[in-house]
Amino acid sequence: MSKITSPIIKMDYENLLNALNKTHTLSVADVCEFLKVGRNWVSEYITSNVPHIFIQGTRSIPNWRAIINCHLNKNDSELIWFSPDQLFSFLENSIAAFSRQTVAVSPFAFMTDDAIQALYRDFEKNYDSENALLLSQYLPVNVAEMESYSIGVTARSKVKHIPINPPQQLFKNYELKAIRALIGYSGIDEVVRRKLYKSGHSRLELNIKGKKGKTGKLVFFVDYNNYIFPENRNIELTDIGHLTDFKNIVYNYIWTIPYDVYVSRFEKIVSGDFPK
Repeated sequence: MSKITSPIIKMDYENLLNALNKTHTLSVADVCEFLKVGRNWVSEYITSNVPHIFIQGTRSIPNWRAIINCHLNKNDSELIWFSPDQLFSFLENSIAAFSRQTVAVSPFAFMTDDAIQALYRDFEKNYDSENALLLSQYLPVNVAEMESYSIGVTARSKVKHIPINPPQQLFKNYELKAIRALIGYSGIDEVVRRKLYKSGHSRLELNIKGKKGKTGKLVFFVDYNNYIFPENRNIELTDIGHLTDFKNIVYNYIWTIPYDVYVSRFEKIVSGDFPK
């Protein structure tokens, strides 16, 4: 830990200002927000492990914090500051597990433009009837087979968590979603967990040893390559009626496939060869 009791003695004042402005830019409040934890947790498990700047006054100049904040044009009253690079490196070394349970697959990602046009025409033709349209009629056979492996949220305890490699610069480039934060004040735990399962989020587990020797565990969910979805396909459809309803179905209809099944049976078949 880099503890600075007086910028004049411990670090050149300009260098300190430069560090707080460019390299050590995360306050304790920022880390709390990032990890969805309280200050006590940060003090126990992060401050005790990650190098940081600690601003402390002296008898002659008791309020270095106010002076520095004035120079940096900040209103923060924080004493402790971390480098994002050092924090993220520490968190990467604290990953205990990174796994995936499902992949969310939109069947429309594999339809040709002509097939989607045909489906839209049939959708409009049968809009007021009770006839159900079979998607398999508009899909390649090897893709249509996927639907039979889709497992609903109520059976998710039967679906394995498969270890995978975390993405590069995970903590810099991806949002960490925590159940406790997603629930908020009025949410329902089960509803949140079902959404994460259905949308194919990866599960991240961190284990960090604190200054008292106890291990702190954090679990997050990460939106990392979790779906195969047609969001980037720009299909021009002539509006023959109920086009908005059709598009809502296209963008909300997904299959939830166990990740191990997807990798073993379908990944090579559909690896990026989507209709243009």
